[in-house]
Amino acid sequence: MIITVVILAFVASLALCRRIDVKSYNNGICKECGAPLTHFDTDSQGGRGYVCYSCEPYRYIWISYPWVDHKHINPILPPVAHR
Repeated sequence: MIITVVILAFVASLALCRRIDVKSYNNGICKECGAPLTHFDTDSQGGRGYVCYSCEPYRYIWISYPWVDHKHINPILPPVAHR
């Protein structure tokens, strides 16, 4: 019985956190001004940071779950060495 409750609580917390991430990300569009969000960093655990450069001050969000922004992510490319 206790194991079932723990599993249900875990699943419910995952669903809640996913919903928060989806609402924050808003398909890559800033909720304040409607400009596209720019991917600026990925942390050591895989979370992706987005910023809206149109808002003043800049608006930052962090996304934890990979299925939230997998269709829109633009990876940060390493600098190209010039010859």
